[in-house]
Amino acid sequence: MSYSQFIQQESLALLNSLTDDAIPRWGLMQAQHMVEHLGMFFRLSQKPMPLSSRPPEYLEKSRAFLFSNQPFPLNVKIPHLMEPEVLPPFRYTSLNIAKNKLRGQIEAFYRKFEDEPNFKNSHPIFGELDFEGWQVFHYKHVRHHLAQFDLIDAPEYAPLIEAHTQKIS
Repeated sequence: MSYSQFIQQESLALLNSLTDDAIPRWGLMQAQHMVEHLGMFFRLSQKPMPLSSRPPEYLEKSRAFLFSNQPFPLNVKIPHLMEPEVLPPFRYTSLNIAKNKLRGQIEAFYRKFEDEPNFKNSHPIFGELDFEGWQVFHYKHVRHHLAQFDLIDAPEYAPLIEAHTQKIS
């Protein structure tokens, strides 16, 4: 299955079963926070942003990670984007509206790159990304959060979840 098929079809089908009372396997996000969080990154990937000010050696390591088979860490924090341990208020009035908005944001992402195939944009951690880079990021990011809410069989997360469970026990 291609990144595009996973993002545009499979992930949205899996998110259909997500309910307000879903309990994450790690982290503080509620289901609606997670859906809105994914949507925020689809929006960010389409709007010109300043280039990352990260040192070149940091960007090189970050990009190597992005294009590897390694999963995102469980409780990854993005500096300057979110306060640790503080969830933002909901952007939308319901989880279903958030899911519909996410669907639209995903469609807009693919349209953006159809209309402007050479568009590049800066990610706060991974630096300047083209369509392929953003698609890889979104694929890994969506898988990460689907695994967080146990909506996908993601064996790459099993050792991370086990270590996390032992740490909090």
